[in-house]
Amino acid sequence: MIPVSSVVVRSLCCFAVPLAVASGQGDLKPSLDLSVEAWGGRADGQVFNGNGGFALVAMSSLRIRTLPRGAVIVGAGVGAQSVFGDALCLFPAGSTSCAPDYPDFSWLMAHVGVERTWGATVRVLAGPAVFRSEKTRTVAGLQGRADVATPALAHLALLLSARGAILPRFQGRRHEMLAFGIGIRVGG
Repeated sequence: MIPVSSVVVRSLCCFAVPLAVASGQGDLKPSLDLSVEAWGGRADGQVFNGNGGFALVAMSSLRIRTLPRGAVIVGAGVGAQSVFGDALCLFPAGSTSCAPDYPDFSWLMAHVGVERTWGATVRVLAGPAVFRSEKTRTVAGLQGRADVATPALAHLALLLSARGAILPRFQGRRHEMLAFGIGIRVGG
């Protein structure tokens, strides 16, 4: 089950107010991306029983500077991921117990990036994120994302995304995640 804390829900609600305010401004053109992702993860020196699953991600972005064929964008987002499925028990070498599953994370992120339009809209974003696992403390990390969206029809566009995240020190190890998703973009 995907852990959803009240912090994540409140943060998502906080995105609606800036989007509503910005939508009344001239060229700011806010957008909201909602996507479902399939992800996989690994950690240095650690074996996991389940190391992949699905994630839900919501990101709001705002164009802050117009470029000749695109824009500079900033924004924030939230997400949650969970290991999917019941894998068979994987026994690490020399162990008599099952390996643990990869941690379920929820996160808050900020991003800055560029957007270019060549028929489709391409975005490349990066920024810091704060990750939280049900079983441990909060930890800082970095995320990067690239996505391609179709031209909007009635303010809606389909998008494909790729996202990577690095947590330099979580439970004494470096954790990495890679995800591919599909979703919609509202506005923009």
